[in-house]
Amino acid sequence: MEGVVILHETLHEMHRKKKSGVVLKLDFEKAYDKVKWPFLQQVLRMKGFSPTWCDWINQVTTKGTVGIKVNEDIGHYFQTRKGVRQGDPLSPLLFNTVVDMLAILICRAKENGQISGVVPHLVDDGLSVLQYADDTIIFMDNNLDQVVNMKLLLCAFEQLSRLKINFHKSQLFCFGEAKNEQCIYLQIFGCGMGTFPFRYLGIPMHFRRLKNANWKEVEERFQKKLCAWKGKMLSVGTSMYKTNVC
Repeated sequence: MEGVVILHETLHEMHRKKKSGVVLKLDFEKAYDKVKWPFLQQVLRMKGFSPTWCDWINQVTTKGTVGIKVNEDIGHYFQTRKGVRQGDPLSPLLFNTVVDMLAILICRAKENGQISGVVPHLVDDGLSVLQYADDTIIFMDNNLDQVVNMKLLLCAFEQLSRLKINFHKSQLFCFGEAKNEQCIYLQIFGCGMGTFPFRYLGIPMHFRRLKNANWKEVEERFQKKLCAWKGKMLSVGTSMYKTNVC
């Protein structure tokens, strides 16, 4: 929820004080299935994990087999060549370790002056990336050269990790004077113009106050969860009584 609050406050601040900037909401294609195993091993070594641990992770990721379930029938198991397995409790941690490299690359590019973030008066050195697994938001200053550098950095990350970014499904938002260059930015990233409110981690985002109708989908998800919890609290006798009454 910290990421949601930070994103909301950033959008509100940029709109209220008419700050210039570009916000890019990235869309990753089948993120868990695309992770490159050698890159995962390289990241683990860079983060200081022991060779024994890296070998264990290598066996977990490369020695397993996968079967496809269709209509309750599981087909023949086969060996995969990349990716981390869905449903494995270890997979989210491994995937987060891999995508954290994108934040590290962006941080190094900022230190070298190749890119800069937004709202530097609120965040030291400016805010450049918000990331929770594959839900990623990129923030850029209204600078054509720096935007081009960010596109090159994202393409380099694609080549290193084999995580494919669907630029045509990503969304771009321009604030302040950046609106005058939005056609150029759209052409650089090959994406579409986003509309408010958009969703980040399942929560609607807008620089203005949200309407009650914007929260309807979130409320419906809560209702479904609550119904399931209430059903578990019913005793067998109560359930049978309600069934007979119906």
